[in-house]
Amino acid sequence: MFKRTVFIFHVIVFLATFAMANDLPAGYEDPEHGEAHTHIGINWDGISGTSDDNKLWIGSSQTIDGESNLDWPNWSVIELVPQYDELGYPVLNDQGQQLYIAEEPDGWFSAHPENGSWQLGGTDEAMAPEWNISIKRVSATDVFFMLRLNDGQIALNNDGSTESMHKEWEQWLENGTGGYGAWGCHHHISFCAWADGLGQTITATFTAIDAGSTGFAESDPFTIQFVTVPEPVTAMILACGAFWVRCRQKRNIG
Repeated sequence: MFKRTVFIFHVIVFLATFAMANDLPAGYEDPEHGEAHTHIGINWDGISGTSDDNKLWIGSSQTIDGESNLDWPNWSVIELVPQYDELGYPVLNDQGQQLYIAEEPDGWFSAHPENGSWQLGGTDEAMAPEWNISIKRVSATDVFFMLRLNDGQIALNNDGSTESMHKEWEQWLENGTGGYGAWGCHHHISFCAWADGLGQTITATFTAIDAGSTGFAESDPFTIQFVTVPEPVTAMILACGAFWVRCRQKRNIG
């Protein structure tokens, strides 16, 4: 039985190593867009005529992969996974720190509930709204930065820096009047860090600001926590290794 367990372990390690050596790492040179987004809207309480009618807010997705997000309106701790180049070598900076990137969430999106309570405004395709929303980095662990997925450029790598969100018309967006078609903002940009290894905790705090003539008030600070974790293949190898050790210990005891 023990020999069979060892054989299975070695097979898993071989297959995992082969996959790691032949697949490009997710989220490095050409990352795919995820489905989870950080949302920006106005009128957080959803009630007209109150003090937050024209104040921006930031929140997490209410659902993730079809399941309710129990931490909403916050994110639970977001995992950052290590990145490798096309040859399988770690992506390092001059200080020897490895690049870690969050696979999800990797985007920011304006809020568009069916009842229209959080929309920024704009239901006429021929007339772009006057709001211009940006993300502002208030503070963050010094190794934190963000990476634009459309051009691969670094952004929000200093406290006080801002990143303008793309304003666009989308026919499929709820417009808050019982129909579809609205102006929104949508921006794919990844959370990143140069980290010394696994288990490193990182935090970043943001606000949403309006540089347009609508003059929406700046949102309250929104803080996100991150932790560096192994990539899935490495995690599987470590788990198999731990299982093998336990089996060997039981055999020795027996």
